[in-house]
Amino acid sequence: MLLFAACFAPGAAWGASTIYMYIEEPGASGEGWTYDSSTEVYTITGTTDVIVTGSNFGSQRRIMVEARATASITLNGVTIEGLDINQSPLLLDTSADVTLTLAAGSNNILTAGIRSAGIQTTSGDLTINGTGRLEATGGAGEDENGGAGAGIGGGGYGTTGGAGGTITIIGGTVIANGGKGDGTTQDASRGGAGIGGGGGQAGSAGSGGRITIMGGTVTATGGDRGGDQGMGGAGIGGRGGEITINGDKVTATGNGGGAGIGGDGSGTITIDGGEVTATGSGAGIGGDGGTITINGGTVEAEGGGGAGIRGDTITINDGTVIATGGDAGIGGGDGGTITIKGGEVTAKGGTGDVGGAGIGGRSGNPGGDGGTITIEGGKVTATGGTGLRGGAGIGGGGSPGSPGGPGGDGGTITIKGGEVTATGGNGTGGGGTGNVGGAGIGGGVGYSGGDGGTIEISGGTVTANGGAGSIGGGVGIGGGIGIGIGGGPGGVGGEITISGGTVTATGGTGGGPGTGGEGIGGGAGINGGIDGGTGALTMDGDGVVFASSVQPTGSDLTTTRGILFIGDSGPDTMYGNVTPTDNFTVPNGHTLTINEDQILTIKAGVTLTNNGKIINHGRIDGAGTIEGDGDMPPSVPQDFTATPGIAQAALAWSAPANDGHGAITGYQVSSNNGAAWVTAPDNTSHTFTGLANGTIYTFKVRAENEFGYGMEASATATPGGPDSGGGGCDAGAGMAGMLIPVLALWGTRRRRE
Repeated sequence: MLLFAACFAPGAAWGASTIYMYIEEPGASGEGWTYDSSTEVYTITGTTDVIVTGSNFGSQRRIMVEARATASITLNGVTIEGLDINQSPLLLDTSADVTLTLAAGSNNILTAGIRSAGIQTTSGDLTINGTGRLEATGGAGEDENGGAGAGIGGGGYGTTGGAGGTITIIGGTVIANGGKGDGTTQDASRGGAGIGGGGGQAGSAGSGGRITIMGGTVTATGGDRGGDQGMGGAGIGGRGGEITINGDKVTATGNGGGAGIGGDGSGTITIDGGEVTATGSGAGIGGDGGTITINGGTVEAEGGGGAGIRGDTITINDGTVIATGGDAGIGGGDGGTITIKGGEVTAKGGTGDVGGAGIGGRSGNPGGDGGTITIEGGKVTATGGTGLRGGAGIGGGGSPGSPGGPGGDGGTITIKGGEVTATGGNGTGGGGTGNVGGAGIGGGVGYSGGDGGTIEISGGTVTANGGAGSIGGGVGIGGGIGIGIGGGPGGVGGEITISGGTVTATGGTGGGPGTGGEGIGGGAGINGGIDGGTGALTMDGDGVVFASSVQPTGSDLTTTRGILFIGDSGPDTMYGNVTPTDNFTVPNGHTLTINEDQILTIKAGVTLTNNGKIINHGRIDGAGTIEGDGDMPPSVPQDFTATPGIAQAALAWSAPANDGHGAITGYQVSSNNGAAWVTAPDNTSHTFTGLANGTIYTFKVRAENEFGYGMEASATATPGGPDSGGGGCDAGAGMAGMLIPVLALWGTRRRRE
């Protein structure tokens, strides 16, 4: 019975063969395995179930799964360490397929020799499950002879490093440490990934392979570069590859310039769920390119020298995402294509001489352009990093301001919905050219400021605040500040179109000799530089805009439809007929005036809060809500009914719940959906006569006070009387109605006779 207990581990198949790593002279073979005493290698063959237990202490005994074998291996308290160069504790040969089960309560330690992986999966398939613990550590690199091995994945052989293979983690506690490189020269070997590709020579990394994490608690740490030169490894990844995370808890840390999750070149990273923390010495998540998609979970990504999240194409559909960059929070390079459709996203640019953009281009000399940024929903908070030159909240990256180093242009920024707050970083510290704040949305700070780019807002609640600076404040929306001595121009404001949503744009403050930034417009030229061009602002839709100032005028300002509040007390203007798409507030000190022939429609689900004043000479319609303590027309009359009769309709109502701080002076009613109005002599009822029977009418009523006409109540009715089926009776129909009972009576009398 004791022998049976030693040979069986939870998760292993009944009757599985057992390898005892501590036996000094094992037999030449067992069920499903062979042993070569000259190499001290156990080779698992064919299709088999094997339990491995014990320590190889004092030897170089290790395990290899032969090419194209399919094996189920249970680790039950295994320690394999002290190996020589190019020796992996567990090596999957070409096309081997291994399911590795971590026995309940077991602790398993696999430590590779130089240039090998803790579990070397190159071109094999590995699945890890169970509830036990595994710690796999790659071997160190060796100068020009090869890079470091991954904790789990590729070895450090050759120029490029070994590929990661196919790795799936379903359960257990998995700790994977990449081996450190030999960073004595710039071309020295690279550190290995925690999970993924091995390190190669001259900073190259092996392919990340295909990595899927579905469960368990996974901690992956890339190997350091091993000196003051060269490159370290990613926490999870390598050169390209495909990484998918959809469960439990994952912590990934890159070292020596390596990403937390990702790596060099193009690849695919998808996060569907779980709790993911990625910290990179380079990027937190991503690398020089690739596609990153976040569909859910809680994701924290922090870049050291790079962006929090960086890739050619970044899409966030849901989840809670916090991205902090040593450079941009989300973006980097020339921004790429960034799309946010939902979730709660917080992005903050890094702090330095030039603060990185919250979302957008990298800081550098020159700054990176913002790329293509689209926000369709969710809650997005983007803050530029602080520095001598504050970074943009959303837009182009900043530049230190040396001659020839412009800030990045804002790119193409489209906001269709959601709750978006973009704040330029504050300028802090000193220096010969002082400090300046970054734009809320727009171009980056530089020797010449970046242009605002193309900015389109069609929905959502958008707040854009320029950062503060002692020399100059950043614009709310528009061009970046130029800070070149003796002539660095500000950035042009760009092409800004607002057709929906609620937009607040506030320029940052400038202290001392500086000036505050425009709410909407071009960046200032500091230290003798000329101001940037105003750019162009188009309001053509249902947007509501609050701006501390608006620089475009004349032909640069197109106002077809929309509402514009400027400064602390106006001027405030409504253009055309407007149906706001989102909630908004009339601020204290401001007046919203609806002129004759204008209609303000507050649709169902939208709330207008009045803390200032509303004056209506036109119409206020819709099923939405107007509330607040400011002066305004009365609220909608209550209990409105329309009762049809023959060629008429009787209207009845009661007083509004809110008189708008002005005594109600009367009521107006309409029988044609507000196209024409008449004054009701009675304050609670009115009857329209001369109506067409059988026609559906839309009736309205509104109250009036000293601030104008209030919201309208609506009701429909069809004149014609209750017995007419909604229609009237002509003469022929009346005669036919009389003949029926007469003929019936005559027939009855004839039968009695």
